[in-house]
Amino acid sequence: MAVEDIIARGVGELRKSAFGEEVEEGKTMRWSPQQVFFILKSLAKSTELPYYDILLDFPFKGDEAALRSMEHAELISITTQEGRSSTIKPGRPVYRFVFERLVNDPIFRSVHDIALNEKAIASAEATIRACEEELLKLEQIRPLDSGILSSGATRQRADYLLKKIYEAETKVEKLENANALLKKSLKNP
Repeated sequence: MAVEDIIARGVGELRKSAFGEEVEEGKTMRWSPQQVFFILKSLAKSTELPYYDILLDFPFKGDEAALRSMEHAELISITTQEGRSSTIKPGRPVYRFVFERLVNDPIFRSVHDIALNEKAIASAEATIRACEEELLKLEQIRPLDSGILSSGATRQRADYLLKKIYEAETKVEKLENANALLKKSLKNP
């Protein structure tokens, strides 16, 4: 029973410290709720995460300050190897079980999965807009890349951009469908 109490207390503390459920706490966090949820969700499945995979991918995309702030708050521990950051682990041994408990709460998980998906959708839509803008610019310079001096560079670039648009649009559709199911589950818990 003592272990259960420790985990339950840890869940309450983590909601406040990691997600800023108290207004003043939320103002001082140097990470987004989506970033911390992503870490918690990942560490609930695995005892450690490769540091650079997390750092370079969504939702961090190079935001090392967020990871370092989570480490400073003792939510996570970043281990080093040969003087370089190597892995991310829970900040305390009990946090692995606390992370699992939080992530296995269906309402909590759905709400945060929706928010994480919304952020991913916004990122994919920004990619689509940027690619569309570049395609319009390519259309303007295409006459310069024709005739005897043609290298096919504009066509090659256009093909690459169209592929990126397709991948981003597929991702948006998948995430919007997932959000629709999550929202439905919130209505009928």
